[in-house]
Amino acid sequence: MTHETLRPPAMTSLPVEAPQVAVLILTHNHENYIGACIESIVRSALKRYHIWVLDGGSTDATPDVVADIARKTGNITLLRQPPNGGRTSDYSQRLIDESTGDYLVLMSGDDLFGPTDGIERAIAALETTPGLALVIPRMVYLMQDPARTAPPCHEAGLLTALRSGDADMVLRQHLYRTVSRIFLQAMVLRRSDVDAFGGFDTEMLADDFAFVLRLFRYLSETGRAFRFDESSIWLYRVHASNVHRDPVRQFTLIAEVVARYVPADARRHFHWDAVVIENHAQLAAIQAKAFDLLGKAGAMRALRPTMRPTARAAARRGDVRLICRLLLGKGVPLLQRVTAARYLPKAMARGLMK
Repeated sequence: MTHETLRPPAMTSLPVEAPQVAVLILTHNHENYIGACIESIVRSALKRYHIWVLDGGSTDATPDVVADIARKTGNITLLRQPPNGGRTSDYSQRLIDESTGDYLVLMSGDDLFGPTDGIERAIAALETTPGLALVIPRMVYLMQDPARTAPPCHEAGLLTALRSGDADMVLRQHLYRTVSRIFLQAMVLRRSDVDAFGGFDTEMLADDFAFVLRLFRYLSETGRAFRFDESSIWLYRVHASNVHRDPVRQFTLIAEVVARYVPADARRHFHWDAVVIENHAQLAAIQAKAFDLLGKAGAMRALRPTMRPTARAAARRGDVRLICRLLLGKGVPLLQRVTAARYLPKAMARGLMK
């Protein structure tokens, strides 16, 4: 695979004084958002920083927008890489490997920092507190659809764990129990700590969940500290393009991480997010992945939350075939059969109306 690294003409080499902070931005088809993302960094009071942007095969004008900003600011390096099937952990690790700087700020090209001095405050804390490994900002949803209401970003239990500064509590009460709502975007990390636990697991589809789990296990094992800065605001933009549309991929992202990083005794209490399966091929793929990664009992627990919304959606479409697969499939647990049977008459009625 060939990789192309582009640097604007005005920025053929890094500044004489090496950057203290590496701002790492992963982007794909973010032409409408990447400018605001970079601007949220540029308008900060950071002095010694450099921005590395990795574009993962955008088909829109994202690289052109970045190159234009780079010509004006002179401290941006644009890395370009062909699509790799959505394995963003590879992209994220490449950003770390290509960059220099004692501290890392991780971003997505469609998000941005809020109008606070959170980055500067995080760097100051890391500079003056040797035992501190990272600072986590507070996330706020930025809804692109004004008709939609922003959901709560952090439930009460997670807020309590983050405010405690106790990595063990974060593991036990959150990361070992549910899909992580701690996102790596806008974290400010000490590079030496990231190097110590190995950064991204590039064998995983998921980048953030695996990274955060590995990070907090490292903190727990070493006694290194983290800080939750609630006055530092990170805006997570919610738009049509960043919503999961592939249920097989969505399920696999989580199942891979749980199978590798969540202890077996904790998996029995793990709360799985529901995915809505749209056809028999997706159902077969998800079931196969679940049994392969989690074993029979683990697969049954993982698939249970998915059955009701899948059957409900199939009934609304009049998809009798999928409901019959849920009802009659080999190795289908009793609860799944009962759920499918409940929705079968509705699916048949809808099918007759078509």
